[in-house]
Amino acid sequence: MSPDTNSPTPSTDPNLSRRRLMSGAAATGAVGLLSLGAASAQAAPLPRAPRRPEQPPVLDEPMVVHLRDVRTGELDLFTGHTHQRVRNPELAAALVRALG
Repeated sequence: MSPDTNSPTPSTDPNLSRRRLMSGAAATGAVGLLSLGAASAQAAPLPRAPRRPEQPPVLDEPMVVHLRDVRTGELDLFTGHTHQRVRNPELAAALVRALG
């Protein structure tokens, strides 16, 4: 089987150099990273905990609250096998004030 003389190979293409190939690959990677960053920047924010419900819900099991970050108000709520992450800076500050 003879090589196809119509399609250029990296060793015979005069316009393709190692530097050009690497810069093209780097540009492609950068575009991919930028698009990935833009997609994550458009991700939905964490749900915000409700302020004061008229009728508090009834829980069958105890709830554990883990304060992840006081500055952002990020909290993890655990009850039974359920986990929910919320952001509520006012609640986080109130929990810290309750400590002393």
